Amino acid sequence: MLPVHEVGWLTGLFTFIHTYPDAPSIIAKYLQVFFNAAILGGCLYMFWSFYATIRADVDRASDEAMAEVLAEMATCSRNYVENRCGADTRLPALETICNNWELCMNRDPSAVKRARLSAHTFAEIFNSFVEPISLKTM
Repeated sequence: MLPVHEVGWLTGLFTFIHTYPDAPSIIAKYLQVFFNAAILGGCLYMFWSFYATIRADVDRASDEAMAEVLAEMATCSRNYVENRCGADTRLPALETICNNWELCMNRDPSAVKRARLSAHTFAEIFNSFVEPISLKTM
C-alpha cells in the first residue's frame, strides 16, 4: 500500500485555483448578483412599508369620517322622529327642515371621498417631516 500524502489547506486552495482559474471571477459574479438582489429586496420592502403605512393612515381617516357621518345620520334621524316629520304628521313650517333631516339621515356613510382623504393624509405626513426642520436646525 502506498502512503497517502496529507495536503495542507493552503496548498489545496492554490491547487484548486490553478485547476479552475475562472472560479474566483464566477464566485464574485454570483456574490454580486446576490448582493444586488438583497439591495433591491431591501428597497422594495421600504417602498412597500411606506405604501402600507400611508394606506393604513388613509383607511383610519376614512373610518373616522364614516363614523362622523354615522353620528350625524343618527342625530338627523332622532331630530326627524322627535319633530314628527313623517309625511302624515309634518307641519308646513317644518317642511324645509324636515326635508334636510330626511336627506341627512338617508346619506350613504360609505361614500367618503377617499381621494380627498388621501391627499389630506399625505399632506399631514409631509408636514410632520418638514415642520421639525426649521431655519435654526439648518
